[in-house]
Amino acid sequence: MPQRSEAELITAVGPKGPAPIWVLGSGVSCGATTHRGVDGTSALVSQLRVLARRVFPAEIATIEESIERLTPAGQYQHLCEKLIPDYRPDVRQLLRAAVLNALDPAIPTDAHDSLLERTEALRASVGTWVSPPSPIDGKYAWAMRPGLLSLARFIADHPRPLGHIIFTTNFDPLISVAFTNAAYPHVRIVIDRDYPLSHVGSGVPIVCHVHGHWQDGEMLNRVEELNPAIRNELVESLKKQMSGRKIVVIGYGGWADCIMDALRGALAADSNTEVLWSFFDNEDETTIKDLLTHSQRRDQIKFFHNVNADTFFPRLHAELGQDPRRLKLRHARAKFAAMRKEIAKLEREGEELRTAHSAMAYRLKHAETELRSTLESKQPEGDLIVLAKSPVAFDGNTEPLVAHGSASSANRNPETRGSRISASWIVFLLVVVAAGLYAALALGKLQWPG
Repeated sequence: MPQRSEAELITAVGPKGPAPIWVLGSGVSCGATTHRGVDGTSALVSQLRVLARRVFPAEIATIEESIERLTPAGQYQHLCEKLIPDYRPDVRQLLRAAVLNALDPAIPTDAHDSLLERTEALRASVGTWVSPPSPIDGKYAWAMRPGLLSLARFIADHPRPLGHIIFTTNFDPLISVAFTNAAYPHVRIVIDRDYPLSHVGSGVPIVCHVHGHWQDGEMLNRVEELNPAIRNELVESLKKQMSGRKIVVIGYGGWADCIMDALRGALAADSNTEVLWSFFDNEDETTIKDLLTHSQRRDQIKFFHNVNADTFFPRLHAELGQDPRRLKLRHARAKFAAMRKEIAKLEREGEELRTAHSAMAYRLKHAETELRSTLESKQPEGDLIVLAKSPVAFDGNTEPLVAHGSASSANRNPETRGSRISASWIVFLLVVVAAGLYAALALGKLQWPG
């Protein structure tokens, strides 16, 4: 098959469409020569050999001969098969020390013991730990490699439909640390046995450790532990997630595990499944070419060579992602534009209120004028009669509403006006008495004398 470059992988990932599913192996977090990180496979093999010499002094020659011609990955797995059945705690401690090699050297050595304390996690179900970033995953606690940090920034600045899912065989927390340092939320899931992946579907990136985790759960290394035949539920759930999606593989060598089985199943189940497999150098593809036998189209699988995670992810972020400074500026401009729209809306509403106020004031003024005209047309000229005093002055005029009325001399003289009121009362009382006498005579209750 044709060899493709790192630049072609960036183009293949593409800026549009659903987010790819990322499969990340130890190559993204260990084995670096220029960056501090988790101990690589060769370093782990050296430490496992030291342990084997200590616990199997009589068999060490046979062990050395059996691994002499194997690759570093093969030597690692062979030594784990030999040591773990009887010395699992020792191997576990060795692997934890390899992870701690990625701690920032600025942290005092005596702080490592407290950092090793297991953090509280939510036991969502048997075999699955869904845990928030622990204190040991905090910012500045780890020496971050540029590749993983750029991947986290790319995902944070470049969200896509269906969301980003990262499946990793690594035990270390560096992928989660990268998201923490990028100030972007994520969900970490650890599966160390056969259990379906049922927590995918969140609106934030998912980081799923399918071989276990250095703090949460076990770390799976033996062939019988990784055998996909005993992890059917997990394989089926992985296949369901991968089917019809674009899958980018970086730093993963292709173990006989659940990832490889799920890839085969996804390729066979859906012709739209696409696998973009990268190699660190010009490695031979024969170890994973059996994937081709499960694909429905030959172009479903593409191989890319000379892909270095520490250069690929920064380039991916620069070319397809968003510069965080430009992103903040864009968000600030969007907020400013929204505020300007809101201010314009409030100004329009204020103008409408002012217009309505002016119209009401005009109508009241017009009604007052009409009332004045009506009263003046029906009454002769005379003294002013106060009709009302309005507490509200729409036009700024606080003068009372008045009308003209008649005013005779009797009305103007208080004494005359008082005598007229008394005479009226006397006549009224005489009428009432006469009416009472008449009623009594009519009813026969009162008789005249004689």
